[in-house]
Amino acid sequence: MLASLICWSVRVLGYLVLARLLLSWFPRASTGSFAVVVELIERSTEWILGPARKMIPPIRAGAGLIDVSGLVVLLALQLFIGPLVCQVASSLV
Repeated sequence: MLASLICWSVRVLGYLVLARLLLSWFPRASTGSFAVVVELIERSTEWILGPARKMIPPIRAGAGLIDVSGLVVLLALQLFIGPLVCQVASSLV
């Protein structure tokens, strides 16, 4: 039970990071229920994306910069952290 809850939590975090990456492509609404959802997603993912932004520099693309830290975090969650956490959690129970 605890192992599945831990795996589920890591999976949800991955979905929240993906949602934040997708929402960053669109203009942000300042009012309404959608703005509340966006704020909730941002607050729940900033603890992992903030430090990643400080460690991973943006990539220069023409005249602008592309922040790839969110993509790196998402890939790390899906390929390394998620499977590792789920395996360790299931072996402890």
